[in-house]
Order: sequence, then C-alpha cells, then structure tokens
Amino acid sequence: MRRDPCLRILALLVAMLPIMLLTSAAVADDIDAEIVEIEPYDADEEEDEEPSAFQEYLWGMRNRSVAGLNGIITSPADTFALTAEGPEIFKKLPFASVTGRVAGCGAGILQGIYRLVMGVSDMALAPVPYMPMLGPVPRYKFLTFEHEDE
Repeated sequence: MRRDPCLRILALLVAMLPIMLLTSAAVADDIDAEIVEIEPYDADEEEDEEPSAFQEYLWGMRNRSVAGLNGIITSPADTFALTAEGPEIFKKLPFASVTGRVAGCGAGILQGIYRLVMGVSDMALAPVPYMPMLGPVPRYKFLTFEHEDE
C-alpha cells in the first residue's frame, strides 16, 4: 500500500514542530540578551513629504483599476435597480405600473452593458498615465476608490 506524499510532508512538519519551537525560543533568548534601541516613530516627518511622481502614477493606476473592477462587479445591479424603481419619466407612460417596469428593465440592461464596457475600459487603460476614469459614477461601491466626479 502506497502512502500519499502529502501525508508524508504533513507528518514531517508535525514531527519538526517541537524542534522549530525550541530553536525559535533559543534565538529569541539570544536576541533578548542584547540591548536593542528602537527610535520612536515620528509621524510629522512623513506627512510633510509629497508623494513622488511614480507613487502618484501607481495610486492613479490602482484607483482606475479598482473603479473598473467595481463597475464590472456592479453592472448586473443596474437591471434590477431600474426595474424596481425607474426614473420619474417612466411613471408618466400609459399603464405605468407595467410599461414603466418593462422600460426600466430595458434601460437597466443597457446601462448595465454600458457600465460593464466602461469598467473593462477603465481596467485596460489603467496603466496609461493621467487617463481619466471613463465609467459612470458608481451606484454601489463594493471596493474603496475615489471617483473623479463625486
């Protein structure tokens, strides 16, 4: 009967655990024996520094990528949101209780497609420096980012 190699590795790790703990305790005792001075953290020093151009580029790229991903994630919600409660103009349609919801569903599908395409575009164009966000202002924010139009 063959033994699974994963079980052998797991058994080896369990057998090595006491040795690793004793070794780490000995190293900790050696470190505690030496006197180590740690300088206190001064928050004022870092607040005065402005981010470099590369840091701003990375922040903008991350922000556009997260905004695009949020647009992709929330694109299906537009269909349900506009079907449940559409704009005021849909309430002026004849037989508004039925036609307003049908029109809201159609508008929600179109807006969901728009949000999906713009989310993909935001993610694809995120590495381009100084590129504005193409997607609309989010209806829901599942991820934290700053939209330029808010």
